[in-house]
Amino acid sequence: KTVTDLKEMGVSVESQGANVVFIEGCTDPLVIQKSNGAFLYATTDLAAIRHRVNQGNDLVIYITDNSQILHFQQVFTVAKRAGWYDPKKTQLEHVTFGIVKGLEGKKLSSRSGEAMPLKELLSGAIEEATKTLTLARSVSRSEKTGLPNLDVAVAPSRALEVGEVQYDNSVIVGIGAVKYFDLLQRQNDYVFSYEQSLSFKGNTAVYILYAYTRICTLMKRVTSVGIQTDGKWKPSSDQKERR
Repeated sequence: KTVTDLKEMGVSVESQGANVVFIEGCTDPLVIQKSNGAFLYATTDLAAIRHRVNQGNDLVIYITDNSQILHFQQVFTVAKRAGWYDPKKTQLEHVTFGIVKGLEGKKLSSRSGEAMPLKELLSGAIEEATKTLTLARSVSRSEKTGLPNLDVAVAPSRALEVGEVQYDNSVIVGIGAVKYFDLLQRQNDYVFSYEQSLSFKGNTAVYILYAYTRICTLMKRVTSVGIQTDGKWKPSSDQKERR
């Protein structure tokens, strides 16, 4: 029905055997039906808009990667031209996110070549975080300063006490690193790297967690000597005895 109605309204025309809609400013038309009779995503998306508007929805949100920006711009334009939605009554929003790529510049994939499941990605982050935290705790501060190309070298070991809760800390650091790294670049394509996301240098979750840990340690120390965290001074019992 969608294809038939577009033809009858004169919105779509035949071009090289296919049913298409030419849109001003676009080099290629939006194909509604291929010459072999097959339908495309544009066909189902237009039918879906028509149905959702008829159902009384005043806001429809589409969430895809940014490679679909032109597609939805064309679909929305055609739907408006066909009179299937009125921008004053219905809001169609296309929310995009960037494509996560591997170090080779292609879409991030598993060893088998398929799209990497989130569970696998997070498991890898936890594993790498465990290595980072273990190394940070085991290497002395003096040794760290001499280690080449080691981001963890800037973090004092006392700020990363893993001990019996090493796995819990690894989960916090690993998953937090992935979340923050992704949110920083959400709308743009980016290359994912465990090394970068778990770095102690730069704008990373690990650096923020490290800074937070250091601040908490300092707050405990000043409190222990009688300094109140609200900025007021309160002498400790030891200080009173010294007076």
